[in-house]
Amino acid sequence: MPGSRRLSQHISEGDGIAIIVSVDDAGAARDAEQQGAKAVAVTTPIEGIREATNLPVLWIGDGPPHEVDAVCIRPEDDPEHHHLESVVDVRDEEELELALERLDPEIFLLTVGEIDEDADPLDAVLELLPDVPAGKLAIAYVDVESRDEVLALERAGIDAVLVPAGNVTDLVGHQPVDVWTATMAPVRGPLAALCLLLGVFAFATSGCGDDANKAAAAPAAAPAPVCHGRAGWQKLANKIDAPVYCPGWLPDPLVGQIGGRWNNINSVSKDRSYLESFVWQETGGGAAGGELHVNLRAYPGVTKIPTCRTGGVDSKNVPCFDQPAGWVTANGIKTRVYTVNQDADEWHVALLWREHGTLYTLSEHVAPPLTYNHVLRYLKQELGSLVRIEPSSA
Repeated sequence: MPGSRRLSQHISEGDGIAIIVSVDDAGAARDAEQQGAKAVAVTTPIEGIREATNLPVLWIGDGPPHEVDAVCIRPEDDPEHHHLESVVDVRDEEELELALERLDPEIFLLTVGEIDEDADPLDAVLELLPDVPAGKLAIAYVDVESRDEVLALERAGIDAVLVPAGNVTDLVGHQPVDVWTATMAPVRGPLAALCLLLGVFAFATSGCGDDANKAAAAPAAAPAPVCHGRAGWQKLANKIDAPVYCPGWLPDPLVGQIGGRWNNINSVSKDRSYLESFVWQETGGGAAGGELHVNLRAYPGVTKIPTCRTGGVDSKNVPCFDQPAGWVTANGIKTRVYTVNQDADEWHVALLWREHGTLYTLSEHVAPPLTYNHVLRYLKQELGSLVRIEPSSA
C-alpha cells in the first residue's frame, strides 16, 4: 500500500484533529479532499474513487472491502485483509478490552453504543477514551455539528472524527484571510491611476502593482535550519539504516553535536533504537543554578509506544510515554505532547511523531530555571530547527 495513502499516517500528520468524511460517490470524495478532509470512508464500492482523491479510503461497510486502504472490523473478528490497516470498532469498555487482548490495533473507532435518550453521545464516546492506551489513534464516530464540538474532541485527545459529507469546511476550520486582498482591493484602482500619473520611477519605488505589493507585504523567508556536527548524525543514520533528526537549535549553552561537550548519552540498542541526550547542569543557588536536558530518540520500524518498568518494589509495565496533552506543530511536523514519561525522559515533556513506520521523540526536562510553558516554547523552537538526515550508502 503506498505510504501516501496510509490512514494512520494521514491522521498523525498535519495540524490538529483529522476529519474523515463518509462519502457515497467519487464527487463527494473529491469535494472532501478539497475541503480539507484527511481521509474518506465508504460503505460500498465506488467506481472511480482512486482517480477522484489521493486520500486514504476506509471501508466501514458489511461486504468485502474494495479499492480501500483500511478496513473497519469488530473486536471479535479476525483480520482477513493483512495488506490493509485495521481499524477496530468498539462501543463499550468490554469491547475495547477484548480488542486489546485479541488484536492490539493501532487505530480504534470509538462508536456510540446503547445509551439513554437524554445522554450526550459526545460524552459517551469520550468516556471510552481514557481506556485507549497511549500511542494508539482514536477516531470518534459521532455526529458533530460545529467546529466547537470538533475542538472539544481535539482537546480531549481524540485524533480524528468520522463525519457525513456536507459542511466539511466548517468542521475543518476556515483558512486564514488574505489580509492584503481583503483590505486593499477596494483602493487598487485609485492607486493604479496614481502610479500612472507619477510615472515609471514612482511605479518602481512605490510598488503599486500587485506583484510588488505582495512582495512588499510578504515576510522574509526564515533561514533553513543548520545541523551542527552533521557528520556525527550522518554516521548515526547510516548505523541504524533509517533517517534521524539533528537539532539545529538547542537552548544555550547546549549544542546538538554528537560526541560534543554537552552530549552525555550516545546510545544505540540492538533493535536500532537510539537515545541522544544533551545536558547542562549548574549547582549554584538562584539564577546561577539549574538544568537543561534535551533527549532525541527514534525507534526504527516501530510506531507503537514502547513499554517501560517503573522500578522499585512494586515495579510494573507502563507506557514509556503517557498522558497526551495536545499537539505541537512546526517545520511541517505534527507532534503529540506527552506529559508523563519514563526512564531518561522522566519529568520531561515529550513530543512524539511517526514517519514511514518509525516513532520519533523529542523531550525536555521541566526543571529550574524553566517552567512547563517555557519548555513547551523551547520544544516548539527545537522542533522547528530539526534537520532530517537520510542514511547514505557511503
